[in-house]
Amino acid sequence: MRPEPENQNSKIRCYTRSRRPLAVWIPTVRDMLEDGLLMVGLLVLKDAELIAAAGGFQREYHERAELYDDISEADRRLLYERCRLIGPTAKLVVTVLKDSSIAGQLGVLAKYHFGVEVCTSVYCREYSVWAQGVQESGSLPGARPDAESGTATDGGA
Repeated sequence: MRPEPENQNSKIRCYTRSRRPLAVWIPTVRDMLEDGLLMVGLLVLKDAELIAAAGGFQREYHERAELYDDISEADRRLLYERCRLIGPTAKLVVTVLKDSSIAGQLGVLAKYHFGVEVCTSVYCREYSVWAQGVQESGSLPGARPDAESGTATDGGA
């Protein structure tokens, strides 16, 4: 599963091993993380009870779906509830980058039964067009200041 850039055209795509899109979903903004978890439950884990519950979609769930229009909020809520029951034998690793739309939605993961590991940004160095230079935030665990430059190093790997 790979979210597209976060703008009005955000999409969540699920790919096959051959890198062909299996499905493209336009998530809701308010429940973007749960929409992604629902896609994982249906298309990756292929949970039988969740698939049966999704039978009421206006479109097939494995095609293009605009979750605002194709599934009512009440039906989405029922699907989220079913997805939360997927057992602990599955584990999902969620990587949340700086300023991600799902950063404020991570608390919902506590409602899910499957294993989960959340990885968040601890350090970021990137070029800013607005500042016309490189900006850094956070720190690298284990890095120590370089005596000559004053910048952090990894200890000379």
